[in-house]
Amino acid sequence: MVQIFGSNSDITRDRQMEEELRNLAAGLQPASLRKDELLATLAHEPRNPLAPVRNGLQVMKPAGGQQVKIDLAQAMVERQLTQLVRLADGLMDVGRIGLGAAPNDRHPH
Repeated sequence: MVQIFGSNSDITRDRQMEEELRNLAAGLQPASLRKDELLATLAHEPRNPLAPVRNGLQVMKPAGGQQVKIDLAQAMVERQLTQLVRLADGLMDVGRIGLGAAPNDRHPH
């Protein structure tokens, strides 16, 4: 006597969900690449104001008593630091937007 056991399951719904997931994943790839490009650009941007800040500090060291040089270097450092703060605020806004929060919902420092 031979006995056969088995089951018959409809996997149509599972296949449809699998196809939907593949389509979603394919749609996310370009967005992921754009995000990576944006992050690479943003990682480079702070270097622009940092170089003058470093140079300004180097000018102030040996200036010893040359107030005009010190004042000019301090003004430049202040401008570049303001630029860095704006850049950091912009990055925080991008992060908040990505998380669904309003860009101006800043926490007090």
